[in-house]
Amino acid sequence: MMLEQMYYGDIPPIMVRLSYAPCHLPPDGVCKDHICKFHRRLHDYFRHHDLPNDWRIITFSEYSPEMGRAHYHCVVFGLDFNDFHKFISFHDIVQRCWPFGYVHTKRCWSLGALRYVS
Repeated sequence: MMLEQMYYGDIPPIMVRLSYAPCHLPPDGVCKDHICKFHRRLHDYFRHHDLPNDWRIITFSEYSPEMGRAHYHCVVFGLDFNDFHKFISFHDIVQRCWPFGYVHTKRCWSLGALRYVS
């Protein structure tokens, strides 16, 4: 991931956490199909709305013993907030593309966060 970030230079990555609402919990804890469809929806949204689409996303699943459920950490590389659409936030776009529960987004200013998810 460090090499990926070096490719994008000064554009900090965006950290995304996706978790499930109780009514959407998959029986196996994680669902690869949900993540694949999320990635596709996100890229399709950007294409459809003529937003920059030359970014990359890496997703990891993690099981939280405290919560008793899985969630996902995504790292988005190469998406600059300064070039972003003025009428909708990245968080709102991610929420539209993840219909299974909760979304948390933030810029990643430290390499420690990248180490945590990898």
